[in-house]
Amino acid sequence: MKILVVRPSVSLRVNLANLSVRLKWLLSVIVILLIGYPTGIGQEKTEKTEEIYHLTPELKVGQRFNVQQTMKWDGMAVIKTDDKSTEKQSFMNQIQHQYTEEIKEVDKTIKSIRSYNVSRKKVNSVGEGIKTEATSLEGKTLKLETVNNLTKLEETKEEPKDKTTEEKNIILEKDKVYLTALTECGIILPTVVKIGDEWKLGNDIAQVVFKENYDKDLCTAKGEARLEEIVEYRDTRCAKISFHATLKHSGTEATPVFQAEIDGLIYFALTNSMILSVELSGSCSGRYESNKLLDPFQKDEGEESREVAITGNLTYSFLCLPVNQAGPPEKLPAK
Repeated sequence: MKILVVRPSVSLRVNLANLSVRLKWLLSVIVILLIGYPTGIGQEKTEKTEEIYHLTPELKVGQRFNVQQTMKWDGMAVIKTDDKSTEKQSFMNQIQHQYTEEIKEVDKTIKSIRSYNVSRKKVNSVGEGIKTEATSLEGKTLKLETVNNLTKLEETKEEPKDKTTEEKNIILEKDKVYLTALTECGIILPTVVKIGDEWKLGNDIAQVVFKENYDKDLCTAKGEARLEEIVEYRDTRCAKISFHATLKHSGTEATPVFQAEIDGLIYFALTNSMILSVELSGSCSGRYESNKLLDPFQKDEGEESREVAITGNLTYSFLCLPVNQAGPPEKLPAK
């Protein structure tokens, strides 16, 4: 059997550079959506009861957690230009994080310190195949603040000791999208619920997903959730919640049209009122039009207009384990 090797054209490389930069916004959305492909490591034991449960995440000063996240988005991009030519390219982005987070202050603002042991991304690049590299978060210890489930770097007036220290501490803007809150999926949970109860999901999800790109006139979200049962998961008594949701963004000149449909499971630890695990998978699509080259290394603009359509699948796993205060941080299980 002959294997045909096709070298990407210059046009395709430019288009994909265009696609890579323009889809940065889409990936930031997916970072929030991607919360859990089933890991297969937890075991369940079902508990039947008519008890009422409180499912509000509660963080306490001094708590420490080991967190493991894996996000993946893959699919196909179809690029159409003015001359009616069509080019197709598969894409894949995978992000993996392992970090320890300690809660330092709990008030209107939650302040914490997060240390990234691992922060790697795997991407298939045109003409270069699959590459794995560290993000600017790896090896960093960050001061964070979280308000309304949105996490950002804490503003500080401290001056770096020297230029070398300042350079080492730089976090690239494109990597700040990965700074998600420990309690982010708490937006899906009701305050009080019984086994078998169902509830509707609304635009509050869209506000968390689209963040600064949220516009009540452009963004919609709806879905349903249900408390399925009380189970023993990872030796922890948990409420198991299933949910289904659809999200849409009508798009602007700066952001693509985007929609996603997702199904997920949340395991809420009743022992410490914290989200232990979230498992999610779904499909998404987006499209945009452009008449400019968005590659920062490309000097010329005003090339032929192009329409880019993307379809793909997304998965994400989130596992948050409490650290034993009397001993060293637990080593997270391998995926």
